[in-house]
Amino acid sequence: MKELEILLNRRWILKSEDKELYYRVRDAVGEIRKYVTDKLGCQIIDNSLLIKLEKIPVIPEQFMGIGQFSSKEEYVYLCILLMFLEDKDAQEQFILSQLTEYMTAVMPGEITDWTLYNNRRKLIRVLRYTVEQGMVRVTDGTDDVFMDDAGGEVLYENTGASKYFMRNFSRDIMEYTKPEDFRESEWFEVDEDRGLARRHRVYKRLLFAPAVYREDGSGEDFEYLKYYGYRLSEELEQLFECHVQIHRGSAFLLSGQDCRMGAAFPENNSLADILMLAFGKIREKIEGKVWKITPEEMSLVDKIEFESLILDVKKEYGSGFAKLYRDMPEGVLVYVEYMESAPSGNPTLSKPRKYAGIGAALLAFGIQLSIDYGYGGAIYLKAKTSQLREHYMRNYGAIPFSRFDPFLLLIDGDAARELFGQYLKEV
Repeated sequence: MKELEILLNRRWILKSEDKELYYRVRDAVGEIRKYVTDKLGCQIIDNSLLIKLEKIPVIPEQFMGIGQFSSKEEYVYLCILLMFLEDKDAQEQFILSQLTEYMTAVMPGEITDWTLYNNRRKLIRVLRYTVEQGMVRVTDGTDDVFMDDAGGEVLYENTGASKYFMRNFSRDIMEYTKPEDFRESEWFEVDEDRGLARRHRVYKRLLFAPAVYREDGSGEDFEYLKYYGYRLSEELEQLFECHVQIHRGSAFLLSGQDCRMGAAFPENNSLADILMLAFGKIREKIEGKVWKITPEEMSLVDKIEFESLILDVKKEYGSGFAKLYRDMPEGVLVYVEYMESAPSGNPTLSKPRKYAGIGAALLAFGIQLSIDYGYGGAIYLKAKTSQLREHYMRNYGAIPFSRFDPFLLLIDGDAARELFGQYLKEV
């Protein structure tokens, strides 16, 4: 069922962008809807504008975010943009200043201060994403003029697709009080049939995520794989060019040669080759009983020992690496071991505090060291408390760095550049 594979691989199929594919998939929608309703509990949106399979994951993971975004502000901008487009008809045009005025009215404050270059850059990144996804079109002008000057204008056209970007909820989200409520709402209407909900979860976890781990989510899911795994494997292998592997503590859907669902590993590039070499060394450690395996089929290894293995790979095979990786320094990150502000700069100890931005300045200094040593500005640190963890993630664009330690955070890419640029500006 190649048409189902296409829907799994794309956000949607827009009639305006690929009419032939749109009609091809639409002819198969009836059969696809029957399958995804029964096995995945997913809805299909099918209208004169687009066809979309609603792919709502069981367990939200970091990679499922929008790869072009590097800050929470960009997600805020996107939500406000969707609100702005909600009242506009398809093919209705608007200029950029109308959008910025609306955003300022909806959410006043520093986040909508368009005299700040960082804010303008974030908004343009969001707008470029919506253009890429087919929600708006650039009719006249270029967004570079707004990047250079807050008064720069661009003419856009609404396609109407934005109305179908957000998912539908079974209940009023204004009743939700915590993030978990959004996840639980997916199963609100099928709770009376736990077997059905379990089947939906298992199929979704196999198709929407790289792997299913016993320790993640409900233990009932692995019981389902234990009893129905063979039949499930046969079914998926017939539908897609793939192979299902089920182990004691994990399960994987391995793509075949002709399968085109999402990104596959290994890709045909140098980094994939290096990773395969590293995996070979890891396998040697495990098979030689040097690294022990837990009952959950996991190996917990000290960070220094793991880094030593990576360096061994480079020493043994580095002469054959691409120049980028061959010349890369031994290490890619600077670790912030400890940082502390004086009591006069601590908002919990001094009100009003004498100094502000001490933490940002210290992190920016670490980013400078990372740049100086050729590590590209990447730094990582360990938050001392959950409040500090949220602070680093909310204000500095930090992201979780370790599956086993939620307090270990990474600041890299645009987040590091923005923090460093802000610090320099303050200086």
